[in-house]
Amino acid sequence: MKQTGLPDGMIAAFRAADDRSKAVIIVSLLLVVFAYFPTLQFDYVTQDQWRAFRYSTEPGSALERGQACTHMIPGFYVLTGRPFVWMTECIEHAVVARISDFALLRPICLTITLMTVMYLGFVLTPILGELALGILAAAAFVLTPAYSFMYLQGMPAAMVLITPILAAMSFRIYSQRNHELYGTLKDGVISFLLFVLACLIYPAYALIVLPLALLEFGLNLSEALSNRLRKLVATLTFYFGASLSYYAFVKTMVFFYASTAGNLPDLGAYEVAMQLGPSALLRQLTTAAVYFFHMPPLNFSAPVASTLMILVAFCCGLGWLTARSGSGRVNSVLALGFLFLFIGIVILLGSISPWLFSKTDGISARHVLAWNLFFCAAMVGLISLLLRHYSVTARSAAVVLLLGGFLPLALVQNRQSMLEVVATGEEIQLMRDRLSDWVEKKGWLDRRYLLVVLPTVSRSSSVEKAVNPRFGNDNAVLASSQNLVSIPWMVNALLRERSDYPEIHVVGCEFDQSCANRWLLNHNSVVVGCSDGAAPISAALEPFVINLSILTTAPVTPSVTVIRASASSVLDSYGPEGLFWSVDPGWHAARNPSYPQILNVDFGESRSFSELSFEPQDGLPQRMPKEVRIKTSNNGTDWTQMASATNLCAWDGRRSRVKISQSVQAKFLQIEILSNCGDPDFLTLKGLAVE
Repeated sequence: MKQTGLPDGMIAAFRAADDRSKAVIIVSLLLVVFAYFPTLQFDYVTQDQWRAFRYSTEPGSALERGQACTHMIPGFYVLTGRPFVWMTECIEHAVVARISDFALLRPICLTITLMTVMYLGFVLTPILGELALGILAAAAFVLTPAYSFMYLQGMPAAMVLITPILAAMSFRIYSQRNHELYGTLKDGVISFLLFVLACLIYPAYALIVLPLALLEFGLNLSEALSNRLRKLVATLTFYFGASLSYYAFVKTMVFFYASTAGNLPDLGAYEVAMQLGPSALLRQLTTAAVYFFHMPPLNFSAPVASTLMILVAFCCGLGWLTARSGSGRVNSVLALGFLFLFIGIVILLGSISPWLFSKTDGISARHVLAWNLFFCAAMVGLISLLLRHYSVTARSAAVVLLLGGFLPLALVQNRQSMLEVVATGEEIQLMRDRLSDWVEKKGWLDRRYLLVVLPTVSRSSSVEKAVNPRFGNDNAVLASSQNLVSIPWMVNALLRERSDYPEIHVVGCEFDQSCANRWLLNHNSVVVGCSDGAAPISAALEPFVINLSILTTAPVTPSVTVIRASASSVLDSYGPEGLFWSVDPGWHAARNPSYPQILNVDFGESRSFSELSFEPQDGLPQRMPKEVRIKTSNNGTDWTQMASATNLCAWDGRRSRVKISQSVQAKFLQIEILSNCGDPDFLTLKGLAVE
């Protein structure tokens, strides 16, 4: 009779275990809690969680935030083939009004993780021989870089964490289906639906079914090799068909979405498309091979090529154990070892197919969760087989693996969890302190340009020293070093902690200086810009600098100059401040201007140029200057005429240019306008540039 599912089957298996195994199971679960315990103790925000603050500096109601999320997010995930992954993120957006609210939801992710350990351990039990070993392998699995990265992202990744449970359910139902026709069809359909559902959440995690099939094939030593091969081929064929069905369903869904939504955005690497060209596949295979060779099998530092050594040891061990039941000859051992190695390589490559056939160039830990599961279970399986081979260690195999293997993993992950908290905490506190200073100085009045200097390395200096790069994961990094669009959300989040400022509209312009200056000059908004210190910044207003790079071992200081323009006359509010960024509608001199009209420019520092260009107001070239004199100065008092033009009206369709006979070095520029191109009432200019 088939065992019942969780919780009945799990409880029955636990009751059947001896006291030593029960103790190992309980301690394993407690160590998982210990490994992630720092995430429950402190306020912190990881990369994807900043999206909870994308809406405004005012939190609004939970209903409003939830509705905004459901209107904004699902479309993107439908197009990327993960239509169910967004649900828990919108729950987080609804609940979280301030950073401290994340604490209310963090236990949910830990609960999902513990459920994963229990159920996956239950699924691994028939493969590894006892429940304690299955729990140990599953517990190690949830501490690997691929899993811990998603765990630390909180509720935006909670659906992703559910995916391995669904995939494990699919595998267990398929592998334990009975042999009656009705039962086979019923179990096959349920298994198929669970796997497709897992793929619709996060396909890279759904494919843990493949290493489970490989482990079942390799470690089921009581069954004849021919039967194991037959079952393996049937299982792989089943999941290959299910994967194609998922792909076809997603492409159909995208087609219907496009027919209703119109033009679709360019999703780049996120597009659901199979790259089957030989050159693309060769590039991906090479990248995967290099990553496999260098990655640590679990989540601590390990020698290069340890993954390859474990795979070879696993295959050779299985070859020897399988051959021992037959002739036991050396040539049989080698032949079986090579057979297992070939099958293992094919299946492990297949398990990363969502990345392998995608447009994504780089590979990271989250793409290879299936590999992590294989190594966790393969190491537990091989070591336990060796320990149980000797009567002295047979009954203590699980205890030895717990103390010698899993305990160090839990200690390392506890340290990693603490580093995650430290890294994000340092970043948050620095921004909080600077924004507090900005609020106290009423920066929204005259310092509306928040310039965030980004880290050029991923981690703060205190964390960098403590993190071994061989860990090979994306944890404990500064969010500001990863995703530019999160910077305005960070500002929103930290301003929500205060109430001593008026309503503020925050606009993110990232590295686009023209965007920043247009918003600063045309709107009463707070603009958030970014700099990595590489390119000089010419700003319309003095920026308020928040330098996050000082947290790192590579601090940078951007070169910032403020260009100030003034005019001898101005119509209403149409001043010349935005001329260097072509801000609409441009400068307007007083109506019915008298000539000469004067434009004065202070570059903030001496600069070199040999040409000026003039851009007319859109659609109104007759209003632009016609005759001008160009003067320069280094002190703003003594002026030298450098060039003149008598007919700027003969423009090239975009700009009129005035050449200077030789390059000029000056801090101040003066343009004396003697006439316009014919309009009797207006003199206007949209853009001005020096080159």
